[in-house]
Amino acid sequence: MAYSGYDEVDRWITNIAGLAAIGVAFCPTKPAVCPAAVATCPASQVRHLSASQQVVGDIHLVFAVLAFIMLGLMALRFAKTGPTPPRQSFWDQIRYGLGYGPPAAGQSRASATETLIYRTSGFTIFICVLLAALANLLPASVNADWRLLFIFEAVAVIAFGVSWFAKGRTIQGIQALMRKGAAATRPTAAVRELEEHL
Repeated sequence: MAYSGYDEVDRWITNIAGLAAIGVAFCPTKPAVCPAAVATCPASQVRHLSASQQVVGDIHLVFAVLAFIMLGLMALRFAKTGPTPPRQSFWDQIRYGLGYGPPAAGQSRASATETLIYRTSGFTIFICVLLAALANLLPASVNADWRLLFIFEAVAVIAFGVSWFAKGRTIQGIQALMRKGAAATRPTAAVRELEEHL
């Protein structure tokens, strides 16, 4: 929510993503329902869902889907390098907003590698959301053994993190610090000459 982006659309996307993430944190998922054939349920399961557990679990699901869709849009929009130029058609605004349009006057184009990272991250997030939805259609025994929802959520979060690090130039900053540190530890010419005489 603290990331403003380039324009009002970016601010809406980031604010919705942030609010949805807070909603995910405050609305727990539905607890697992204990099979009827089992005599005693483990502490993490219930015999049946109460109305409040059902509603809060559904709210959690809506917040989670909304948060991941907004994170996917953010990753795709990282490919743009400035505010969307005014006086464009609706579809040109969308193309530009997703980094497919030419840069505006005075703006540089994102590198091909960065653009690939942003698009790969964004589409990975959307694919994970789709796969997570499809995983819910699988039998409960399959989901219990594989934890597919957790896997798809984790991959989506990592994909967003990669795009965030790329946009923030974090990796380049770490590399620069490492090069600077390596250069500082190299001996100077005077030290090398002294070492040769010893």
